[in-house]
Formats: sequence, structure tokens, C-alpha cells
Amino acid sequence: MRDDEWEVVRSITAETDRRPMRSASVEIIDVGDDCGLAPPGSIIVYVAEAGSDMLARVRDAAADPSLEPVLLDDFRSMSDGAEPLPLSDAAQEVVDARIHGELRIGGRLLLSHVVVPNNVPIVAHALAYNGGSLPDGGLVLVERHLADSPELEAVALRRQPKLSPAARLAIDSLDDSQAELNVMADADCGDNGTVVGFVITATVLATITVVRVVTLVTTVAAARDEELMTLSDEQIEELGPHATSRAILEAHRSALRSSAGS
Repeated sequence: MRDDEWEVVRSITAETDRRPMRSASVEIIDVGDDCGLAPPGSIIVYVAEAGSDMLARVRDAAADPSLEPVLLDDFRSMSDGAEPLPLSDAAQEVVDARIHGELRIGGRLLLSHVVVPNNVPIVAHALAYNGGSLPDGGLVLVERHLADSPELEAVALRRQPKLSPAARLAIDSLDDSQAELNVMADADCGDNGTVVGFVITATVLATITVVRVVTLVTTVAAARDEELMTLSDEQIEELGPHATSRAILEAHRSALRSSAGS
């Protein structure tokens, strides 16, 4: 990062660290191949203020795919005419937000600075997923909040990847202690909790990540019956379970990034 970009990250981190914390488990809904709100090999985390009508519609559409087209159209309309914000403006929006969210799994930070801007009813974040188990406690949304701020609520739609029998066997043979490594965010977080790819998130704050999710859903949906990655049985045997798991995860993250145009 450039010096000015690091300064933005430092200012936001300093603001976040001054705030009290609260946390809540993220509801995870498993969806099948008839669901268009999450591509194969992904966990899509939708975040809004608690009690949000839009979040209720996500739950309803996950249960009834016939409701998806209207919901996706509403997601697209949220981005009509939106332009990416300059870095300084995007950073100020994050600093001014009454709640800064962090998405965690086990002892690992997946995403920081999860913000729902005042003019946007819902945001979404795409996580790559290799089909393995999640640790006890699953996903957790940690909020750094100001006094009297509303609570955030998150719903995650989890869709299994399409795996060969050998790949599935490799994933299922992983030790439970490695379960938190079965999910990968679009940007990796360092030990100090700073998202290395934060600037990318900040500069698209105006168009908001739910629009990227719509793009990747409609793009990846065309290939929903195809494997995003094919490893031969010989390659899987040579790699072993851990490396196979990582390779599948990297392939799904790459597919999500390219489909969303990031």
C-alpha cells in the first residue's frame, strides 16, 4: 500500500479500537443448487440492521427460489447511478458509521470494517468455501459500536461446492482443529486485524458489495452444474488433504473474484 492508503487504514483502526464491543452468532442457512443467491462453493453473508425487511426477504428467498428474481432486481436498483467514492470520502463514511462490524470464524478474523451505510439497506460479503465443516460457534459478527446505536444482524447462505468423490474424501478427512481454514475471505487479514485489501473495499463503498454479489451470482449461475475446479485423483493423492483443501478454496475465491469483476 501507499503511505496515504496506510494512513486511511490507521485512522479507521484507531476509531474502531476506541469503541465497545458486542457480538452475535451469524445464522447460517444451507441452500441447494436451486438457490441463485449463493454460487457453488461460497458462503454469502448478508448484513443489515436487526429486524431489516430486506434481510427477511433474503431468508424467504433462500427457502423459496421463486422469490429470487424480484429480490435480485431490487439489489440491482440499489446500484443505479452509483459511482465509486474517492478514497478519502469512503474512509470518512466508515469512520462516521455508528457500527463497525468484524466477521470472525473460530479465532480468525475474516473481514473487518463491515459497514452498512445510512443510504443502503443491506450489504453482502462473499466468502470462498471448500465444503468442509465449520468450527463450533460458526461465524460470529463482532460489532464496534457507538452508544445507542442499532444492532446489526447477519444471515449467511452456504452452498456446497461440486466436488469429486476423491476431493470430498480429502476435505472430510481434515482434522476438526483445521475447520476455520475451510473459509476464505476476498482479502486476507493480518495479525493486527487490518484488512490488507481494505482500500479495495473502501473505494467501492458507494456501489456496495451486495451489487458485486448480484453480479457474481448471475455469472456463476450459468456454470452452476460444472465444477469450478477439477483435480484428478492422482493429484489429490499427491497433494494430500490439507493442500487439496487449500487448492479448492483458492480456486473458489478466484472464481468469485473474476465473476464479480474484482
